[in-house]
Amino acid sequence: MKIKMKKSADGSANAEGSIGQLYESGKEYDMNEPWQMKIATTFLNNGSADKAKEVTEKKVITKVEKKSFAKKIFGKKK
Repeated sequence: MKIKMKKSADGSANAEGSIGQLYESGKEYDMNEPWQMKIATTFLNNGSADKAKEVTEKKVITKVEKKSFAKKIFGKKK
């Protein structure tokens, strides 16, 4: 799960909880491990974070009409 912090909050930086970390406001964090998911859920529930939206890139492909060289020189074909 990816979260984006709305406000800074302290949390654990490892599974044992022996190291602390400041999760800074405005930054996105990947929370993939089970212990990280618990922290992310706590941040989401208390309003410190929102789920980050996945960025999807869309490509628009348009069909290009090929014009005949003969049409340009001699006019329309009949």
